[in-house]
This record gives sequence, structure tokens and C-alpha cells, in this order.
Amino acid sequence: MANKRKKYLIGMVIIILIFAGGILLRQLSGQNGSNQKFRLAKVERGEVSLVVTATGTINPVINVLVGSQVSGTIKALSADFNSRVKEGQIIAQIDPALFEAQVDQARANVLNAQASLLNAQSNLQSAQANVAKSQVAVVDTKRTLERNRPLMERNVIAQATMDTAQTNYDSAVAQEEAAKAQLESAKSQVESAKPQIEQTKAALKLEETNLRYTTIRSPVRGTV
Repeated sequence: MANKRKKYLIGMVIIILIFAGGILLRQLSGQNGSNQKFRLAKVERGEVSLVVTATGTINPVINVLVGSQVSGTIKALSADFNSRVKEGQIIAQIDPALFEAQVDQARANVLNAQASLLNAQSNLQSAQANVAKSQVAVVDTKRTLERNRPLMERNVIAQATMDTAQTNYDSAVAQEEAAKAQLESAKSQVESAKPQIEQTKAALKLEETNLRYTTIRSPVRGTV
């Protein structure tokens, strides 16, 4: 009887402990739930950045060597080490004074060559006129000579008159030959003056190119 009562008491105590533990656990769960806080926000697209920290040497992906095809004294420097430049930006200027003088001289040479051509063409026209004039003189003196020849045979004119007509004709023929020679010389001068102009123009173009090379520009966008 005593053992049954003891077992009964132990069972009751266990039930009470289980019941009390359930109540305590529920209270603790309720308290934890009441302390939780939530924040509502609109879903947006953003950027995820990744930062890497390291040490070492930074090398460029592409190296571009910038220089000039002419040499001279640097007059101005528009960019320095670590300067950021744009494509076509002036980064240095070579003193252009000497190159400008060479361009002026080359232009003067072109003008001289053009003047020489004009002079040769003028001489050619004058030589052509002299040839035409000498040809007229030959025709005229020959006509006089031919007219005096039968008169001389009939003793109508003196021998001196005939000799003068012959001399005039021979002189006109000689002058015609000389005029033709001058004409060929004038043509040769014109032909030689034409390529001289082309040569001086080419030299001018070269000097103008060298003058442009005195301005050094960045070929790409980057960092010096």
C-alpha cells in the first residue's frame, strides 16, 4: 500500500514538472517572438563591388612610345609623368623657329621657279616671233633677189644692186637659222623649268611636314 502511494506521488510530481516546463517554455517563446523586429524595403537592382587589397608593381596593358621625327630644343612641355592625356592633345612643342625659316625659304624657291618658268615662256614667245619675222625677211629678200636677176641679165641694173640683193637674202636666211636655234633653246628652257617647279614644291611639302612634326601630340588616350 505504501509503495503504491509513493509511486503515485512520484507520478504526480513528474506530471506537474512537465506541465510547468511546458508553460515556462511557451512564455519564453512568446517573449522571444515579441522582441524580433523586421524592416520592409523595395526590391532594387544594385552593384556588388569587390575590393582586393594587394601590393605589387602596376604595368600598363599597352605601351605607346611618343616621339618626333625631327630633333630640336623643347620649347614647351604640356604633360608630365602620370598626366592623363587625350588623343590628339599637345604634349610637347619643339622650337619651330628654324623650321619656319626653312619653310619660308622653300616657298621662296617655289616662287623663283615659277618666275623662271614665266620668263622661259616669255622668251619662247619672243623666239617664235623672231622666227616668224625672219621668215618674212627671207621671203622679202628672196623676192627682191629674184626680181633683180633678169634685170641684171639685161644690164638694166648695176652689179652692185644685184650684190646687195644677194647679201640681203643671205643675211635673212642666216637670221632665220639663228632665230630657229633661239626658239629651240627657249623650248628647252621651258621644259627644264617645269620639273624645277615640281622639285621646289616637293621640298616645300617636306619642310611643312617637318614643321608639323615640331608639335608632338598624344596618339592615344592614356597616362604618361
